[in-house]
Amino acid sequence: MKLDLYTLYVGHVTTFVLMTTILLLIGLRYRQEQALRIWGVAGVLACAGIALIALRPYLSPWLGVGLANCLLFFSLMLTWVGGVALEHTRLPWRPGLLLAGAVSGVFLLLPFGAEAFAWRILLFSAAYLLFHALLWRSLRRSPHQARLGYRLGRLIVLLLILTYSVRLLYSSAVSSGWLANSALFAYLDYQAMWLEYAKLLCFIFICFERLEIRLYQQAMLDSLTGLANRRAFHEQAEQRLAANPDAPVALLVMDLDWFKRVNDSHGHLAGDEVLVHFAALLDRHFGHFDAVYGRNGGEEFSVLLSGSAVPHAPVLAETLRQTLAAAPITTSDGNTLQQTVSTGLVVAARGRTPLRELFLQADLQLYAAKEQGRNRVCISAL
Repeated sequence: MKLDLYTLYVGHVTTFVLMTTILLLIGLRYRQEQALRIWGVAGVLACAGIALIALRPYLSPWLGVGLANCLLFFSLMLTWVGGVALEHTRLPWRPGLLLAGAVSGVFLLLPFGAEAFAWRILLFSAAYLLFHALLWRSLRRSPHQARLGYRLGRLIVLLLILTYSVRLLYSSAVSSGWLANSALFAYLDYQAMWLEYAKLLCFIFICFERLEIRLYQQAMLDSLTGLANRRAFHEQAEQRLAANPDAPVALLVMDLDWFKRVNDSHGHLAGDEVLVHFAALLDRHFGHFDAVYGRNGGEEFSVLLSGSAVPHAPVLAETLRQTLAAAPITTSDGNTLQQTVSTGLVVAARGRTPLRELFLQADLQLYAAKEQGRNRVCISAL
């Protein structure tokens, strides 16, 4: 079989249609993955553009060359926007549309004849490099950029950038007539074609990784406060105790005072805002220490300190109590609530003490704090 551009376009559009269909179906199935749907639409535009190019001997130049490449430019723009959609809800539609529109306008000003073939290749390669450089930047700046899917995605995009850089340099060095019949140019397109398939598969892999992250967060994080839930706290605390069996540890168990009254008097929305406010205080006070903290459920929270942070545990617990009591909480409906917290604190000289025993002793101190009038810290040592 002769490896020419026409053969490549026919094979490319057939395979691309199948892969784009799979991408769209997955995007429709997992509606929270907006990036997949955007990439699916980008694939549809790319398929339409490639199909028009393959049929250009039977179409007018405005369709087979002009419209075809404009569709490809907007497909490239959507590929970049899809990369941004992985981490952001505010998408760069305006700059993307302006860039794609400007490149399309310049392309339509070029002659559609064979004499301008090299110039058209130059412009398309430059646009491809621009949008894929932006896509690589989006993948690189993701908070999940160390995960396998993101690393593979950056590698594939980088290989595409290198391929189109060679394509750009080659098309600028030879004439249009030579370029149209060049075997090297056909092989560069052939390599780019397979890298495009790999890119689509990597996009799907990235979105499944994100689904895995989301499922983990649902299983291990409290949906209201964003802190570790009971299961996650116990797992992390057990790991911390096992990792440092000879280090001192401190466990704080905290319960918001009269919290049921808040829900009964002001509604559950106000109660949720109080919980979120207290979670933020926990993060502010213990986030800089070697601490594990989370929400046990309801209005109860726990903190495990180990190592050098343990001597500061009584001061930290008291500072947290005073901070909460001193600053009234203003809810979204305008009500001002005064909230306090009771804390049971147990300090153990060694991390070999079972977590169950630490909780038992901390709960006893918490009950003592409530019996003594609430809004206080009670401490014991093991």
